[in-house]
Amino acid sequence: MNNKILALCGFVLAAPYGLVSAAMTSSTGGEIKFTGYLVDTACAVESESANLVVDFNEIRIAQFTGDDPTAAVKPAGVASKARLPFKIKLGGCNPDVSSNAAVRFSAVADPDALSSSLPDAGTMIVAGLGAQASSGVALQIFDLSNLPVKVDGLTRTQAITLQPGENEFIFSAGYVSVLPSDQITVGDVTATVNFNVDYY
Repeated sequence: MNNKILALCGFVLAAPYGLVSAAMTSSTGGEIKFTGYLVDTACAVESESANLVVDFNEIRIAQFTGDDPTAAVKPAGVASKARLPFKIKLGGCNPDVSSNAAVRFSAVADPDALSSSLPDAGTMIVAGLGAQASSGVALQIFDLSNLPVKVDGLTRTQAITLQPGENEFIFSAGYVSVLPSDQITVGDVTATVNFNVDYY
């Protein structure tokens, strides 16, 4: 097998340029991008957690009922009943390198929440993409204590004590109204959140 490959290479190299050009009528190509980071950390984020997708499918506006389901207009700040859990998994952990880990989330805060001075407005994330975006709702992430987490890129979540091997953070996500219910419109509620894991 190796001899045949070497012989073929020898023919191509020895062939006149015109012969090679005549055989090649056209050529197409592309680009291959390889990504990654070289790090010296206690753990590595598992590949399944590096690019998570949490799919809520359809969320009915009627979920934002508030304390008084009979009220004609529901106030802003009402959380939807639907919440979905998700995990950030770490693998290959070595507690001798670092004994604790915590997550920092980074996202764009919802401007309606900020302008309305809603409680925990700094935890409410812009939801909706493009011309089909919904209005009046934002996304929130909650920790195991059911408290909304800040998404300023600086605030750490509650730390976990690292164990050898695999570890995980458990969170949940849900939507919250940032406008009165009569101003909420249907549409896309996709939200993008970045995260970093700090080891210490």
